[in-house]
Amino acid sequence: MVTPVAHYLALAPINIVLNNLEPGTKYYYRLVCRQHSPVGMFECGPMHSFWTARPPGQDFTFTVTSDSHIWEVCRQGTDADLYRVTLRRILEERPDFNIDLGDAVMSQDYSTRDVADLTDALHRHLAHRRFVDTVGGSIHWFQALGNHEGEQGWRLDGTPNNVAVWATKARKQLCLN
Repeated sequence: MVTPVAHYLALAPINIVLNNLEPGTKYYYRLVCRQHSPVGMFECGPMHSFWTARPPGQDFTFTVTSDSHIWEVCRQGTDADLYRVTLRRILEERPDFNIDLGDAVMSQDYSTRDVADLTDALHRHLAHRRFVDTVGGSIHWFQALGNHEGEQGWRLDGTPNNVAVWATKARKQLCLN
């Protein structure tokens, strides 16, 4: 199956709909892309795979992650190897999907390290996405909100310039689920 050529914005999630897939089937795919240019060469990305939903009654596996606090790791310059090991272990398990219970991007990072603006919120989401992308090509990744994601309703003050609004906009721009 080949999808039609389409144009997408940089750094935005892409939703490509594939129709008529068989349930409980492993599919392989790769993205072929180029920079926006009518004369640029297309380049093949790495090969990935995914499973479609298993039929009722068929076994499936999933993994659960939580509290990676990846922004703290990036901000403090500490070693992110433990999270990388966790992601490699998830790949080795070959689950049908992963549920991350939150506290990953840390838009609300204690009292003095909250995001400063929307750009900062986007930066933190992209820092987390660089890690998740190592497994996200082959494993469905469902991201839940943790208490440090910054989208707490009590933070809404009626203005567009607050942590809850910036965190929500960044998530909606960069995280499809």
